[in-house]
Amino acid sequence: MKIEIRPLDEIKPYSKNPRKIPQSAIDKVAASLKEFGWRQPIVIDSEGVIIVGHVRRLAALKLGWTEAPTHVAENLTEAQIRAYRLMDNRSHDEAILEDDGRTFEQVRAARTATSSEAGKTELSGAEE
Repeated sequence: MKIEIRPLDEIKPYSKNPRKIPQSAIDKVAASLKEFGWRQPIVIDSEGVIIVGHVRRLAALKLGWTEAPTHVAENLTEAQIRAYRLMDNRSHDEAILEDDGRTFEQVRAARTATSSEAGKTELSGAEE
């Protein structure tokens, strides 16, 4: 997979994105980017329009960053791009945090105890 660094102002949101992105999601992803850096590129089409990665783009802008890693999905048809967008948006709704015998509070406490700095629990998306 080829990754290219592009200016954020050249990465265009998909104008027909049906998902409304709450500020809380942007804040959580911004905290994640700040802590862990880029671990996933923004996937764009050949025109620079986002296929997946709208929240990552908004989070990077919130942080004042000017560039992002991108992957141009050159080999996808328009139908495949539509299907990929839909799958990416919907797959999160179907994900389930499996219970391995620990309560969510125990998982959060363990994350906090092993964190190098206080206050990292917001990265998990857990509500206080």
